[in-house]
Amino acid sequence: MDPGEEKGTAKQPLVWSSRGRVGLRWVAGTALLLVLIGFARDAGDEIKALEAWISGHGLLGPFVFVAAAVVLSSVFVPSSLLGAVAGALFGLGWGAFAIVASGMLGAVLDYVVANKFLGSRISHVVQRHPKLLAVQRAVQREELRLQFMLRLAPVNAASLNYVLGAAGARFSPYLLATLGMIPGLFVEVYFGHMAKHITKTAAKVSPHSTEHLLFTIAGFLVCMAVMIGIGRMAQRALAEADVEAEALEKPSDHGL
Repeated sequence: MDPGEEKGTAKQPLVWSSRGRVGLRWVAGTALLLVLIGFARDAGDEIKALEAWISGHGLLGPFVFVAAAVVLSSVFVPSSLLGAVAGALFGLGWGAFAIVASGMLGAVLDYVVANKFLGSRISHVVQRHPKLLAVQRAVQREELRLQFMLRLAPVNAASLNYVLGAAGARFSPYLLATLGMIPGLFVEVYFGHMAKHITKTAAKVSPHSTEHLLFTIAGFLVCMAVMIGIGRMAQRALAEADVEAEALEKPSDHGL
């Protein structure tokens, strides 16, 4: 095969897919804000009623949300959606608690399901995807560091939970590495918190000043800048998986 042709047909690395996910989240988030602003102009009474309903449930609300989020995340509902909802409903403090707690509990549930019940089925799927197989093998070499870096990357948490559980990753490093989800989850909660403020301002039911709203938006932009920096670090871990994936594919190429 001509070298130029081989270069042109090379598969896109996992790093590219992570960047694409970040860009998609930006576009989806911006579209959602525009929709909320348009909706909020005529929804002042509904917003007040929703806030009163949430307040009426007290501490029960966040815990019910945690239980629901554990189930939803395990069936691949994106954490970005759940985090934004938590931030909008409960604010930064309780929203962050709810989404981090659900993320940790969901990781434990997915690990047990993959490790005890679905290991053979998941392994069969992984064998057909060299990049997933590379992740499993790399994690077995460098358990904690690589798992932590993978948690920082914008990949679906449930997918990673199932792959690592089926790979037989030791539970203690697996659970400790889930702390890497916290920065991304906090940004998602912050987005929901910011969207709520923008919606209330557009509906003219917010007691906060324009300066407070601008400060909230600026805080979100700072969080995003930090996440971009963290994401670049995480991409190195994905690049390592890419290198091993190429090594796995080479024997089949020689056999042609």
